Order: sequence, then structure tokens, then C-alpha cells
Amino acid sequence: MDCVYTASDASAPMKGVFQASLVALVFQGAARIAHIVAAGGWATTPNAELMALEMSIATAIVAGCSLLVCFVDSTVAMADLVDPSPHSAQGSSPACLALQRWFTNNHQHTLHLWHVPSKEEWKIHHEAHQAVKVAKIPLQPGCRVLFDFAWATKEVAY
Repeated sequence: MDCVYTASDASAPMKGVFQASLVALVFQGAARIAHIVAAGGWATTPNAELMALEMSIATAIVAGCSLLVCFVDSTVAMADLVDPSPHSAQGSSPACLALQRWFTNNHQHTLHLWHVPSKEEWKIHHEAHQAVKVAKIPLQPGCRVLFDFAWATKEVAY
């Protein structure tokens, strides 16, 4: 069984000049096949963590695998990923559709979600955690604003 594993993390400052930073590391065997740092816009921490997880999953599926193992420090993101009810950030998630197609195409595909608290400094997740700590992505005009962020801060001008 071919295996791809990922580690993802995010940071989401609620104020200031930076937007949410998303990091996804993707490995196939011992080889790192992707190291992605992306902007998440104005988002709450749970939404940013979910976007980082979805980004890692979408990248892993494109790489091709039948077993996908994801290491995440957010139990909320893991729960939201498999929650079929409507929630913030789900509608803009191409990874949800990619994951659905991945399972539909082969019923033997397997997804494992592992909770790895950042404080444990577990190797590949710690790499993602360190990468997101140094990623400082400035706010840009027109960056996306997730509903949960707008509701939490009530400071966003439309």
C-alpha cells in the first residue's frame, strides 16, 4: 500500500498587520514532496488550522496514494474536516471535494488523522510548527475574510 503522510499547522493573528499563515509538509516515504506556505486571509485559528489540513490533503491526493496519514495539532480542524454539516470555511474548500472523490474512486483508500500536540515537538509536525511560526504574511487589500473571523472581531470593513 503506497503511503503519503502530511503535517500541517497554522497561525491566525486576530489583530495587526498579518493574515493567517498556513503550512503543509507532504512526504512520500522518506522524501519530502511538498513544503507549502500560504496565506489564509483573515481567519480564526480553527478555520486556519482546517485550511492548512485541507491544503496538505489536497496536495497528498494529487501525489497519488491509497493510504493518507495526517499529523495535526488541532482536534477542532480534524473534527471539522469530517463534519458534513455546514460550517465556516467548508464552502471554499476544494479539499473536501477532492477527499470525497478520492474515497469514491477506490473504497480501499484510507485516511488516518493523528492528533499531535505542538508541545510534544514530534519531528515532522514540529517542522511544520516551526515553519508557521516564522511565516509572517502581510495583510493585502482584498484578502479573504472568513465569516467566523468577521463575527469574532466585528471590525472588518466591507
